[in-house]
Amino acid sequence: MNAPLREPQALPEVRLADGVFRPSAALRLGETIIAAARAGLRPAGEGLALRDANALLEPGHLALENGYARLDDALLYVAVLTPMPGVTGEMIDWWFAWHGEESARYQLWHPRDHISARWRTPVTWAGGDREQWRRLYIGNVSEVDEYVGSTRMRLAIAFAEPAEYLDVSRFEASGTDTVICARTISRKENVAAGHVLHQIRRTASGVEMRSRFWLADFDSSALPVIGPLVRPVLNSRLMRRTLVPNGVGRDLLLHCAEEMTHLAEFLPALFQRVVHRGS
Repeated sequence: MNAPLREPQALPEVRLADGVFRPSAALRLGETIIAAARAGLRPAGEGLALRDANALLEPGHLALENGYARLDDALLYVAVLTPMPGVTGEMIDWWFAWHGEESARYQLWHPRDHISARWRTPVTWAGGDREQWRRLYIGNVSEVDEYVGSTRMRLAIAFAEPAEYLDVSRFEASGTDTVICARTISRKENVAAGHVLHQIRRTASGVEMRSRFWLADFDSSALPVIGPLVRPVLNSRLMRRTLVPNGVGRDLLLHCAEEMTHLAEFLPALFQRVVHRGS
């Protein structure tokens, strides 16, 4: 059987009030990410435990900003650092509210790997300001289909308040403009499997996005009857390594770097057209 066609038939585009917006479909990776992928699995000590996520609020950078590691508890940790010159935290909050309303918008983000997206609770989009945008996505669930590597993922991304993961009282002093936080759930198995943080930190030229993923932290409590019984089994070190092998870390590293680099290139122009021209 032939592999599913993943190259876009045409450049993704969205219709705005003032015409069509169509970013370049070119996806690119910097040398730093390519080197990180080639380096393979990093030592556990270079990773960051989920319980220590507040280390992201310290000055400077951590030991592993681009790469993936298997932590001591067998969670698979992935880190990606994306410079975003010309981007602001406000733009990021707007994007996470706006992009999930229709699949065409989601496809702008990664023209090859992104297939579809929809809000589980439909949103009423009427412009608004930053706090209104945040209320549209925080607490909502985006149901997405996308490829990560060669695997088609059917995910529910449950967006959460940053305070569930981080000390928000430290945001201003750390230069943190916003943080996108979510739990990722397999729609097929109805089991939560990962945590996602995208920290947006101000820089002299705009912001940098520090993406962090902790994979194989399973929560099967949504499964009737057997959920609580199988959860300890799923979270054994053996099952975590088996169900989420190391190669997933490499695939996610490359996917995230591509989509966030691409987003940084077109987001300022799109934000200007939609928000400031009232599209």
